[in-house]
Amino acid sequence: MPSKFQTKHIYILIAFLTVALCGYAFHLHVYEIEKMRIQEEHKLQKEEERLRKIEEQKNAKFQKIIDRYLADFTQELAEKMHDYRKNRKMVRELISPLHHENTAYSKNSYDHYTKELLPYLRKQSAAIIDTFQRYKVALDKELVDETTERKEFFQNQWNDMMKEQLEKYIEYFIKEDKLLTQYRELIEFYYVHSKLITIDYEEDAFIFQRKQDEIKHLEILRRLKNIK
Repeated sequence: MPSKFQTKHIYILIAFLTVALCGYAFHLHVYEIEKMRIQEEHKLQKEEERLRKIEEQKNAKFQKIIDRYLADFTQELAEKMHDYRKNRKMVRELISPLHHENTAYSKNSYDHYTKELLPYLRKQSAAIIDTFQRYKVALDKELVDETTERKEFFQNQWNDMMKEQLEKYIEYFIKEDKLLTQYRELIEFYYVHSKLITIDYEEDAFIFQRKQDEIKHLEILRRLKNIK
């Protein structure tokens, strides 16, 4: 049977071991919590990295779409402008003296301009301006299932690229329409006065029998020059 002294030491040892075990258990618990925190943080980082890569891939995908749209748009616009300018050159031919040698020639020039060339040029100019809207609508369809944030980002990017160009083309065709209207008046003037006009073939110029017609002709030419 242990003595009182031995019993006391046993209790002290048991108490010490209990405290030690509790401390160990506490530190083990803290360690497990920290380990779980680090694991969760690592998982969160991996998930954030995965989402970031997905976002980058989507952005790269839509940047390629923007680049493709821009390339296709630029090519189509260039082709339509080339066609417009090619037909536009015919206006210069129709106002030349050789196309108004007599009333029949002058009538043909007038009819061709008013019934065919002028409507066609206006149709072409409208189609060129419409190209901007068509590509914007097509781009919006590409983005229909995307987030509002991505839609706004790429739509704003497209709008910023197109705004300046669209304004230039609108300004150009407003001026063009004024010129075409004035050319119509000039060709009509030649047709109406065809019996009172002769041609100076050496100078490639009109000769007017009446002074008032010559003055009127100069007024129309001056208005054309002011528009240009």
